[in-house]
Amino acid sequence: MSEPLVSVVLTSYNQAEWLQESIESVLAQTMSDWELVLIDNGSTDHSMEIVKQYERHPQVTVIRHEQNKPHTVILNHGIRTARGRYFSLLVSDDYYLPQKLERQVAVFEDLPEEYGVVYSNGYRLRSDSSLVLDPCGRYRGNVLEALLTKPAFFLPIAPLVRRRCLLDVPFDETIFMEGEGIYAKLAIRHLFHPLPEPLVVMREHERNVGKEIESNLRRCVLMYEHLFARPDFPAELRHLRGPAISGTYRIGGWQAIRRERRYRTGRKWLLSAVGHDSRALLNPRIVAGLLVSSLPKSVADACMDRLDRAVGAPPVPVPGPQTPVEGYATARTVDAENASEKLS
Repeated sequence: MSEPLVSVVLTSYNQAEWLQESIESVLAQTMSDWELVLIDNGSTDHSMEIVKQYERHPQVTVIRHEQNKPHTVILNHGIRTARGRYFSLLVSDDYYLPQKLERQVAVFEDLPEEYGVVYSNGYRLRSDSSLVLDPCGRYRGNVLEALLTKPAFFLPIAPLVRRRCLLDVPFDETIFMEGEGIYAKLAIRHLFHPLPEPLVVMREHERNVGKEIESNLRRCVLMYEHLFARPDFPAELRHLRGPAISGTYRIGGWQAIRRERRYRTGRKWLLSAVGHDSRALLNPRIVAGLLVSSLPKSVADACMDRLDRAVGAPPVPVPGPQTPVEGYATARTVDAENASEKLS
């Protein structure tokens, strides 16, 4: 069997209600030269009933883990199993628009080998079914500094990546979920190219991993610590370590106060933000958060309730992810050792 041009690695964990739409968005691509590596990460809902409908599809490989593992581990597994020249990430609560692969591959094929990533705009699908265009960067070439300093650079499922780049710079398996950090690592060695049109949709719901405030804060801080400690990280950008970590504590501290009413924890994180970068004191949310968190709880709650009435209540917090277990002794539809044999 010839190698596909693009490998889509779709990861899923207990999201059966959206999984079929996600899979079908790959099958509906206007470009046909792709494979889908579908990884179920130990789901306990009826996800596998949906997955089994696609096991015999000639372009689909199913990998089943019986126990939930770090997202970074299963992604590296998927990348090693994949055979395509390009890699595209998809998560089972999100989906692609039909021209995603065709448009990005067309751009990639005209770029020099130094380019490792083509990225694009995307939409967020709100709970009221409205689509909102997400801001996207317009930076071309060496984008590492912009990735570390500019907010909302791109949605994590939007890029298309040369797969060899991810084999050279894999996901960090000491972190449960690396998120956008993988693109910062890639930007150390490879150039990026923007594509302005929206090509993906990320669904907002009450179980988004991005709403796990404390877990995300710990992961992001660890990701930045590992990133800036890399021997190949440019010396001229090491001064951005403090501001990057400060921004993580600022976001987490404000969310802890605003969404969870955890004033003591939020205040501690906001003070950590200031400790990593004193200029954070110029941020209005840090000032507001420090003021509110210094008030008696009943008064602070009244302030937050009033803010809820003025601008709307924030999303309900969700628990952190299941603690990953060690080892690869799992039953799978296709195991890692034999996946490449099945596809050859």
